[in-house]
Amino acid sequence: MEPVSEEFVEQYFDFFYQLNDEQLKERKEEFKKKQLDLYLRNVRMESTFQSKASIDLFWKATLLITYCFESYGIKIPVVTDKIVEKTNKKTHKLIDELKKTNEENSIVEILLEEINQPDFFEFIESKLNYFEEEKNLITGKENTLIYNHMAILSQLYLFSMGKLN
Repeated sequence: MEPVSEEFVEQYFDFFYQLNDEQLKERKEEFKKKQLDLYLRNVRMESTFQSKASIDLFWKATLLITYCFESYGIKIPVVTDKIVEKTNKKTHKLIDELKKTNEENSIVEILLEEINQPDFFEFIESKLNYFEEEKNLITGKENTLIYNHMAILSQLYLFSMGKLN
């Protein structure tokens, strides 16, 4: 899959970021209908955030990465617990291999290379840093959580679409 452009990411980030409460609620309901298991996982993750604003940013980022994958015109199959389990096993295997070989690469770097969306992740990293450092909207922990969540969602979508083994 070809990476989405920075302009694409910026345009749709602005769109999702500007959603009001009612619009966000509607989009979350649409997401729930398409990806119930992921929706429920996200709802459970909400408790790790300190404010409504950071929870909203988490959901808007989730919707953004989902939209980026939907923009390829390929329906994202439902991400099942089996896909989540398969992804987790692969990730843990990579972590074990990194420990054995003392690789300097982080697991996130390896996942990002597989995902092949450099403009998306560079843009989202800069926005998350802005919301943490300049706006004080999220904490450093929340920044990392959202960023890693985007990488994990990308992996799950790619697995469900048959683009990763």
